[in-house]
Amino acid sequence: MGLVLNIGSCLLLIVSKFYVSCETPTLYEYYTGDGIHSGLVGKSDQFTLNGKPFVIFGGSLHYFRLVPQYWRSTLLQYKAAGLNSIQLYLPWNLHEEVPEKFDFESPFLNLKLFLQEIQAADMFAIVRPGPYICAEWEFGGLPAWLLKDPNMRLRTNYKPYIDRVKNYWNRSLSIINQFQFTNGGPVIAFQIENEYFGSFWIEHSAEYLQLLYNITRNQGFRELIFTSDPGFIAQQLPIADIFPQNSSTYDVLESANLNMNSLESLLALKKLQPNRPLYVSEFWPGWFDSWHENFHHKYSVQQFEQEISDILFKANGSINFYMFFGGTNFGFMNGYRVVTSYDYDAPLSESGNYTEKYYKTREFYQKLVQIGKLPKTRLPDVPKARSTYSYGTILPVKMLSFESMLKHVDVYSKLSKPVPMEMLNRTSLYGQNFGFILYRVESKHPVQKYEVTGTINDRATLMVQCGTYKKAKVVIEDGQESFNETLTYSNETNTNHCQFDLLVENMGRFNDGVNMELQRKGILFGDIKLDEQTISNITIYSMDFTKTFLQKIDSDSTWTKSSTNPKLGNYFPTIYRAEMHINHIPQDTFLELPKWRKGNVFVNGFNIGRYWWVGPQKTLYIPGPLLKKGTNVIDIFELEQPGTELHFLDHAILE
Repeated sequence: MGLVLNIGSCLLLIVSKFYVSCETPTLYEYYTGDGIHSGLVGKSDQFTLNGKPFVIFGGSLHYFRLVPQYWRSTLLQYKAAGLNSIQLYLPWNLHEEVPEKFDFESPFLNLKLFLQEIQAADMFAIVRPGPYICAEWEFGGLPAWLLKDPNMRLRTNYKPYIDRVKNYWNRSLSIINQFQFTNGGPVIAFQIENEYFGSFWIEHSAEYLQLLYNITRNQGFRELIFTSDPGFIAQQLPIADIFPQNSSTYDVLESANLNMNSLESLLALKKLQPNRPLYVSEFWPGWFDSWHENFHHKYSVQQFEQEISDILFKANGSINFYMFFGGTNFGFMNGYRVVTSYDYDAPLSESGNYTEKYYKTREFYQKLVQIGKLPKTRLPDVPKARSTYSYGTILPVKMLSFESMLKHVDVYSKLSKPVPMEMLNRTSLYGQNFGFILYRVESKHPVQKYEVTGTINDRATLMVQCGTYKKAKVVIEDGQESFNETLTYSNETNTNHCQFDLLVENMGRFNDGVNMELQRKGILFGDIKLDEQTISNITIYSMDFTKTFLQKIDSDSTWTKSSTNPKLGNYFPTIYRAEMHINHIPQDTFLELPKWRKGNVFVNGFNIGRYWWVGPQKTLYIPGPLLKKGTNVIDIFELEQPGTELHFLDHAILE
């Protein structure tokens, strides 16, 4: 890791044994050496920062997708590539996971510390707080508890929504404002909303953006404000109508998101924004993967080089690489059907290793310096990449039954109708955000037909127990409006008690599009019927795998020795436990689960994310800081059928 020391007016970067001299100015010294008089300004053909010409040559880095122990070393990699700015999203659904309970201080979410690290790395910050961020992130960063309101209208001027946004932004801006460039900090720009015109333009949209703008300015933010949209949208927008010269929002800059036809899009945007700088706020050097795709997305180095050349030199524009390092969708935080890895085919891989695009980026920086578009400032050498390690093969040693798990979750009994997870009454303000929801109904005898009349989102497993008869079956893969299952019993079942469980997995909410408020999870708007009879006594189990729940199952007394694979179809979801012993300082590794089907992995109580045999992702990245010297506990919540081994590799398999 790098160490940053301030000695007088000279910033020393000490990286391993590499020492950077003070003969060349730092970025901050170059732009603030004569005092701070103005921030980033975009009212001519070229940005200026504190009155000096400035080209944004930056990269996105999402602190919530990277273990905080790696923040500093990753920022150093960005700096060594010649990047001068970090673009960051704020995930509202983590910073305010529960209404009114803000978290800006826990390790993954310490915004103040991250901004301090950016400044210590001698870089600037461009903040994109949303409220909607897309990012292939769960619900586009919006908190699921907003859906507790049955009348919610997201990303509009609907007052209950605006009130919540204002409350969240006030808390966010109380931190961000401390780090404004004109206050001596790294923050040079702030984005209101995200890809709004590309996916969401509706009546009253201009008023909505004005409200967000006013919240930002009224809370004391003075730096540049911008919006961003896909390039094909940005080049068609009537900017003067949206942000007219006689309105307070005239200083809002429109930027473009793209990775093809860059020159064409930017020249068209230039006609709509004459005498303003061109900024590609998202240049996509790759793309994200989704479950069931049969390949890992790639973007060629040749096209990477051509498009960036067009942006920087032919269009005389600025650029931000989205993503320069992707990271990981830990936990349940992936957008709908997005895989756990957010590798993105970026210049830095998911584990922080270098790709050819990284060195191409450094070449672009050197050319920008040579032709005078960027000032010559001090850079560290390219740091050594983090090492990865193959820990070999281990076996599961214990298992905990599904019924034992249910003893430790919130239970909602005797409900007359099924409700989606967001509408559960934990409080009047919120229900359940993530994970799984179980609907249990009972009968005194076997039935021939199980039916749900409402919509089911997303993936559902029906589990039937009648006396000695026991069977599980995945009945819905991708959401469905109503469903019925004819039940046949393989043996004579003489019993006065049958239990029918429908386990619904929230596979992540859509992270873009209109009508996002319609995607509640679980059973919506319908009934559960057994042999045509509507059931009015339903028990619901909320399985969101909180830290408290994981601690409770850890101390459960009913763990048993792990058994061999049951036949697929007779298997109920179960947690399997393996133990991995490490005798040295832990290093990054990749977990492969051959012959396991679908579920989540927890390492020492931390939710690493989802796995699914359908691919394309075949391994889960485990950062070294989540492991420890000694015994590490690996829990696998398997939904369908367990495998027999866990393989820890020194490389990813993303196919």
